[in-house]
Amino acid sequence: MSFYRALTSHWQRVSVITVLLLPLSLVYALVTEIRRWAYRVRVFSVYQSKLPVVVVGNLTVGGTGKTPVVIALAKALKRQGWRPGIVSRGYKGNAPRPVLVTADADPSEVGDESMLLAQQTESPVAVYRKRSAAVKLLEGQSDDIVLSDDGLQHLGLFRTVEIALLGDFGNGLLLPAGPLRESRRRLETVDFILSTSEQSSPKSYLFHAKIGLARNLVTGEKRALQAFADQEVTAVAGIAHPRRFFDALGKMNIQPKEIEFPDHHRFSPDDIPHAPVILMTEKDAIKCQGFAQDHWWAVEYGCELPERFITDLQRAIKAKSIH
Repeated sequence: MSFYRALTSHWQRVSVITVLLLPLSLVYALVTEIRRWAYRVRVFSVYQSKLPVVVVGNLTVGGTGKTPVVIALAKALKRQGWRPGIVSRGYKGNAPRPVLVTADADPSEVGDESMLLAQQTESPVAVYRKRSAAVKLLEGQSDDIVLSDDGLQHLGLFRTVEIALLGDFGNGLLLPAGPLRESRRRLETVDFILSTSEQSSPKSYLFHAKIGLARNLVTGEKRALQAFADQEVTAVAGIAHPRRFFDALGKMNIQPKEIEFPDHHRFSPDDIPHAPVILMTEKDAIKCQGFAQDHWWAVEYGCELPERFITDLQRAIKAKSIH
């Protein structure tokens, strides 16, 4: 077991390990507050774009579905007449400068999630670890709004609207004793909260994750997942929460052999076993496309955002952009 997995196994409870890590969490909290104060009083510069910026982020380490939400949000705004551009850190990528993601981009340079964003939204996607620089690159495009995939803690970029996705708070402690990057009090200052379960806050909206068709990595053919229900299937996942993918397949009466890899794993042909059918996530498929075989399938995974949320979000963007 890797050190990271060993550590995160303690984040669901208060254990001896988490108690020992509490002093480091207090130091982390202090540094976080000093950093936030430094940005607030402009010790550190904050870049304010001429375009409205909507940040989609979370308080916890690990996946909460930010990328599917950004994809759904970009599509919804395009239907309303907006021309969104998207910025991403390009996690696990090594882009030396801000770059626009193209169809033939290298995932090892721009990251797998940014490739997925570009392919599924057909919107300009700029990647760089410093998101303000990525936003500046998008300003040269014909966009009228910027969506940031993650970045709630990236205080060097001024944001018009903040959207927080609720994840698993685990033991409720800050890093490294728990999974929180910020205190839960931070939710009081965001504009909108998205959750897969009902919340009492008036700024909370319920969204639904959904699993879709399977796409053949070689031919592009699409099939309903039910077609694999009676077949021998192996499911491969290199995402933050592979159990969600496996459970979603189970709900479709598919009982695969399960193979897990670390999040953002860089796949090689030797990673994929010999099996009659291979099912994987779209994010993983991006890194396997170059050596794919005709029995490998990528499973569509997305989310549905409520119309009321899209309406209220547009209202907030327009109101805040005036000031």
